Amino acid sequence: MVCVMAASSTRATPVVGSITNWNTGGLAGWSNSAPLGTAMMTLTNLNEGGGQANFLRMAFPAIPMSITNDMMYSSLDAYTGDLTGMGIRFDFRSFNYIGSTTLRFKALDGDIWDWSFDSASENLWETFDTSFLLSEGWDRFGDVESDALLLADLSTITAIGIYVQTGLGAMDTQFYDLDDWEYWETGNEIPEPGAVCMLCGLLLSFALVQRKRLRELYLQRAA
Repeated sequence: MVCVMAASSTRATPVVGSITNWNTGGLAGWSNSAPLGTAMMTLTNLNEGGGQANFLRMAFPAIPMSITNDMMYSSLDAYTGDLTGMGIRFDFRSFNYIGSTTLRFKALDGDIWDWSFDSASENLWETFDTSFLLSEGWDRFGDVESDALLLADLSTITAIGIYVQTGLGAMDTQFYDLDDWEYWETGNEIPEPGAVCMLCGLLLSFALVQRKRLRELYLQRAA
């Protein structure tokens, strides 16, 4: 089993709508060096060509029958901002192997919270997003959880990123890719097209009912 966390831990408050996409080169403050990481994983800014944008690649070495742990995080000071009332959106691809993947953050008191997500297939870019609410499926690692505990830990985050766990017997290098890391405010999410269509349908139905009532009222008064 190989475990890696790709994380960011900058001191500045997350900027809503600001996207980290690695298009300008470099690692944008992301790392997996000691003391939190073991540098077992190779982290690179990659462009596959063909007009595609840059992204962050995580490469696991082929180490059959080995258990390895790693954590990727920002090389800047520990992040001490507050993500209460916010959510996160990112693009992820399991390039040639599907492992167990979670969005993970660590709080100042040592609490670790996970939000699991699954790749549908290999070599497929997918967009994942969630708010920082217990009802979204956040789990407190190895302990009980509550809304109060989650909100308290959100105000003291020291690292946040992607945690990947692969299985034993990996004979080839495994690649996982990350792009378009973005924070958004709860309540300001972009609605799904289906939700927009449903809302339009409800408004249209309401308008038709009101029109019919006004017409009936007009005819009553005219009589």
